[in-house]
Amino acid sequence: MTEIRHIPLPGRLFLRTAVLTGLAGMVLGIVMGARHDFTLAPVHAHVNLLGWVSMFLFAAYYIIVPGADRRLALWQYGASLIGLVMMTIGIGGSVTGREALVPVAIFGSLFTVASMLIFTWIVFDTTRARPASPGETRPGDTVAVPQDAAHAL
Repeated sequence: MTEIRHIPLPGRLFLRTAVLTGLAGMVLGIVMGARHDFTLAPVHAHVNLLGWVSMFLFAAYYIIVPGADRRLALWQYGASLIGLVMMTIGIGGSVTGREALVPVAIFGSLFTVASMLIFTWIVFDTTRARPASPGETRPGDTVAVPQDAAHAL
């Protein structure tokens, strides 16, 4: 069995949560289809988009960019998970006539937005231009060749 040597903790958490929520979203969709009752379609959509898709994309970023701020990424994971759970409960309550749960969806959406704000910060932080270290060259850099070295060519 092929194994990835090391996935940073935020990447592992987001990836595992993504596949579990993807599975939950699929099962919910199958159950709705079997019953011909699509009342929970908004819940199904949010579980798949916030849980499966968003969390998978967050995981991919943290795996591809292991230098991202892990402590901040863990805060982002917490906000994402709380937002997903609260939105699932709140939207589920709303579409089944439990209006008292609407505020849960609203607070869940605030956690979800907070998660995206944290992720935006992390992406901008990890992709900002940084000065090269002395002697370091990067792809696309112009390198000065001493005159006597150019004649030797």
